[in-house]
Amino acid sequence: MFEFVVVDNFTTKRFPSLFGLSGARFEIIEGDVTQVLTPKLVESADVVVHLAAIADPELSIAKPSEVHEHNFKMTQQVIDACFETGVPLVFPSSTSVYGGNDPATIEEVETPRPHTPYAKCKLAEEQAILAAVNEGLLSAILRFGTIFGPSPGMRFHTAVNRFCWQAATGSPVSIFRTAMYQLRPYLAVEDASEALTHTILGTHYECKPVNVATCNVTVAEIIYELRQIVPGLVVKEIDSPAMNEDSFGVSTSFATALGYTFGGNMSNGIRDTMNLLAGLRP
Repeated sequence: MFEFVVVDNFTTKRFPSLFGLSGARFEIIEGDVTQVLTPKLVESADVVVHLAAIADPELSIAKPSEVHEHNFKMTQQVIDACFETGVPLVFPSSTSVYGGNDPATIEEVETPRPHTPYAKCKLAEEQAILAAVNEGLLSAILRFGTIFGPSPGMRFHTAVNRFCWQAATGSPVSIFRTAMYQLRPYLAVEDASEALTHTILGTHYECKPVNVATCNVTVAEIIYELRQIVPGLVVKEIDSPAMNEDSFGVSTSFATALGYTFGGNMSNGIRDTMNLLAGLRP
């Protein structure tokens, strides 16, 4: 039986993520990673999956120094604990580190161009991990696309989930100005889970990041899928400091060569989310 130790300060209040857990043993430690995640706690683990972060790009723009210090400090704590104990570290990073490049579909070898302070911090965290890898740390860096699809602890602050929430509640779907035809990488939540499982059970600890994405689609394609469910959908353009005017997708050829699979589907993810929110429709 698998055993999990979850360290969380629960500032996001996503307690439903822990409801109905079965098939494994869970120990919950409520506390801050920088204080709780010590070598003593880590030494008996087979692997550490580092998911703790302030993950709001707009907040990172409003408070860049605070977000960077918070996120980087936690990651450094995890690196130190894993390095001291020899326990592998799995770090879900973000495809937002690319920020847009030429060519439009980006391989891992392309030079990142992070746009937001959040993305810049992610890249700095990656670089700190890779420096430790050069000293002997076992690690996997998975550059996740934007997550979509229903889950017990799902959030609604990013596309596609935010669009679904707005459509389900009868509000105009707000998109960043000029974003309609921009390509972006997205990741079905089930593919994210499968990627973590494949990494851990297959011990895929690579010396470079791995792109993990279900599909590269435009906002226009997402809106099209939503209009199949809500024909009268209204779209409103908004300005945002987090707006990145570059268009890009990512290649997953390296991930596929390592045995990662992507069975998710944008159309199904939107439909499943809208079905979950069906009772909210006006």
